[in-house]
Amino acid sequence: MRAVIAVAFAVSFVSCGLLGDIKLGSKEGIPPIKVNTVIDVPADFKCGNPIQNSEYTVTTTLGTESPPSTCTFVLNKVVSVIKADDYANRPELAPLKTAAAAAVSSVDLAVSKFDLTDDVKKTALDRDVYVKDLNARAFGETVFTKADVLKAPPYTKSITGQPLVSLQTALKSAQPLNMPIDVTLVMPLSPVPPAHIGVVFEAQPSIAISLGGK
Repeated sequence: MRAVIAVAFAVSFVSCGLLGDIKLGSKEGIPPIKVNTVIDVPADFKCGNPIQNSEYTVTTTLGTESPPSTCTFVLNKVVSVIKADDYANRPELAPLKTAAAAAVSSVDLAVSKFDLTDDVKKTALDRDVYVKDLNARAFGETVFTKADVLKAPPYTKSITGQPLVSLQTALKSAQPLNMPIDVTLVMPLSPVPPAHIGVVFEAQPSIAISLGGK
């Protein structure tokens, strides 16, 4: 009931130009992005072959060095952030449709976990040795790199600009909101990567919406 009353006030203030921004995060039901998977590298694996994984599409590419000394792993997945029925079940989303000037201004990802492990030994990978490069993107925008991996969470990454256009379109038309994620991980051919690489990642999205009151 309090959420309904809050939305009613929000819509009223927007029409009068008295309300600027709102944020939708964990308290409003936006789920965290969670990754907890194991990349099983076959004993007969050759870089360039895809790897079977139940959660991700995993492709690999041999490095361009001469002779090649690295293998690039690319993981792709689409994460559901807002489902179609959320628009009817969650009144806090109402300003997006009722306020003509409402616009998604940014998305912050509060990263709380990021671990790479040898899933057999249950030990952390030496990132200086095994992570030659890393680029993780959401909505096609880089959200963290190897420099971020080398520091311990928590930290926050902001997404702005063109990637938010697809968010704006989805939210204004009450369509499901899906976040495409891809991670590019460059590892050495020697020492040989573990047979089972554990990946654990957790981040809480917070969507900032400008209601045109500023």
